[in-house]
Amino acid sequence: MPPSNHAADTEVQFSGRTRSSDDVSTVDTELVVTRDCVRARPLEGVDSDSALDFSISLAEVTALRCEGLLCRTVSLETESEEVRIPTDELDELAFRNAVLAATDLENSCTRLGLGQYGICLCGPGTYAGCLLTVGGLGMILSVIGATLGAVVGGAGVALLAVIFLARSISKWRGANVWERPGAGTAA
Repeated sequence: MPPSNHAADTEVQFSGRTRSSDDVSTVDTELVVTRDCVRARPLEGVDSDSALDFSISLAEVTALRCEGLLCRTVSLETESEEVRIPTDELDELAFRNAVLAATDLENSCTRLGLGQYGICLCGPGTYAGCLLTVGGLGMILSVIGATLGAVVGGAGVALLAVIFLARSISKWRGANVWERPGAGTAA
């Protein structure tokens, strides 16, 4: 995508589009990360009252926080404000990496190898766990058998519990927060 006219004076590190909230059915916000700032503006021709419209200097960003299991958001924090950006239609990894490359934000938590490549098992694991649980309940109620259904349903519930527990532990450890060195809370 070519750079927008509002970022013509600096080099664009990332450009993407997202929905401003879960209530909006279409993409309504454009996000641009340059070497100097993060800008969001409503897309032309899209009628949305909730479209994001802000500009934050990257020098002012004190923390970047990724939150959520399926409906994920990225929060940019400064000394005076916090901006939450839904990542429904956005390449979250590319956006996060563009912000981190232009700032001195750090996260000292040890990460899994998959996380370093931007692979998050939360979504696929949750979907698989739900499918196994529903499939197990269907087997219990059908001719196939209660024993097999209980095993499949139990595996689904166990997978959901593991995904939730892993995400909770990562959040507790601070694996989802990047901060300026010496600022903020210790992870």
